[in-house]
Amino acid sequence: MIRCTECGLRFSDPALASAASACPNCGSKLEFTIKRGDNLLATYFRDVWTILSKPSEFFQKIAKDGGLGGPLAFALVTHWIGSALSYMWRAILGGLLGDDVNRLVKIAGSFLDLEKTEQFVEVMSIQKKINHWMWGVGTVVADPFLTLVAILFSAIFIYLGARVLVTPGKNGAPKEITYQSAARIVCYATTPSLFYAIPLLGGFTASLCTLILTIIGAKEVYRVGAGRALVIALFSKIVLGTSIVGVFSILVFAMVRMFS
Repeated sequence: MIRCTECGLRFSDPALASAASACPNCGSKLEFTIKRGDNLLATYFRDVWTILSKPSEFFQKIAKDGGLGGPLAFALVTHWIGSALSYMWRAILGGLLGDDVNRLVKIAGSFLDLEKTEQFVEVMSIQKKINHWMWGVGTVVADPFLTLVAILFSAIFIYLGARVLVTPGKNGAPKEITYQSAARIVCYATTPSLFYAIPLLGGFTASLCTLILTIIGAKEVYRVGAGRALVIALFSKIVLGTSIVGVFSILVFAMVRMFS
């Protein structure tokens, strides 16, 4: 089964799809088609496995342009699964440690005689807030919305970095650098969010692997070297760091001029 990545039109006959230069429904070029099975769940896990085990191969085959619906859905589902699994182990850990935390608070209250002071009320209030936010489901519920904002914002800097460092049409690079290509890289680079399920080290592992996938994605999609791909992947941090250094330099210069 071959599907147009722009409108979703399916071709049951591969020969018919290969003979057509453009999708008869939306007019999009069929060079961006990707073979998919009918089982969305199987396709999802196959993509996850390919991204994690053969990232270069995956990013070489994905459409550089086209709709963002599929990639965004993939990223939001993947990040939500990682967040939900992370919540599960944190909830288990919270259940195991909750009684111990409560006993420690009571012991501290008795030792410091806080029951007769306003500090005791404050300590109990802080304890409730910690329990609610650390072990609550609030972060899981809000995760898709936060992830969507993070993806769209991160893609802006990937796009800007690519516009600066990539020469369109050179060495196999796309003829046009688009925001959609950057967003697709960011979407599929969120796959290591599943590693959030790893206790304690999940956050670090997921962040590191996401950075690695972003570098690989930029390298394969924009056909650049590893150095340029690294700069594209870290472009937001480079811009932020440069801005901080610039502002600090201006303040130092102003202070020197003021006291000189």
